[in-house]
Amino acid sequence: MRVEIYAGDHVPAWYHVIVDGLGMLVDLAPMGGILADPLVTTVIWDDGARDQRGFAGVVIRRDTNAVSTQNIGDYSVVEPYVKAFLARKAELNA
Repeated sequence: MRVEIYAGDHVPAWYHVIVDGLGMLVDLAPMGGILADPLVTTVIWDDGARDQRGFAGVVIRRDTNAVSTQNIGDYSVVEPYVKAFLARKAELNA
């Protein structure tokens, strides 16, 4: 599974979430977690890209002067956002 989450300039502050190539805007702001950090602009998870250290994802933070990354190896970091994506998808398909 590949998951991409991008913060945007949407009003309300929804996130562009892509799961296995299908993307849509999803309201993730009330969920907290890693996205509670306002500097987080991107979260990427890819099961197929797990490296030798066990990392399969990255969190990208941007401020006015720097970009930093944090490797993630635990799917539970992105799982709530994937569930919100699937719930939104079901809601739109109902």
